[in-house]
Amino acid sequence: DNNNIDDGTTTNHESKNDDANSWTPVIIRGDPVGCYAAVRQILPLVDYSHDRHVVLEIPVHRAKHNTLVGKGGITTAALSATYETRIMIPPNTPRVLCL
Repeated sequence: DNNNIDDGTTTNHESKNDDANSWTPVIIRGDPVGCYAAVRQILPLVDYSHDRHVVLEIPVHRAKHNTLVGKGGITTAALSATYETRIMIPPNTPRVLCL
């Protein structure tokens, strides 16, 4: 199959069962708008028969975690339900393991 990326480049992507070593993550770093645009261009190339999950790690300042979670977790729960995703936010206070 030939897949076109909007900038006019063409890539050949063979859809066959490759071994595990043929799969590598693509890391996108930059400003949020640019990263989002890049993801929208790359996702059509993803072969979901290998792994249906995409992991995005977004740095959010701890001061904004409460806003993201919402009262009683309502904001995160709504986002998760609406977009059928799992959103994990670390606790604001570090946990100490006592042995």
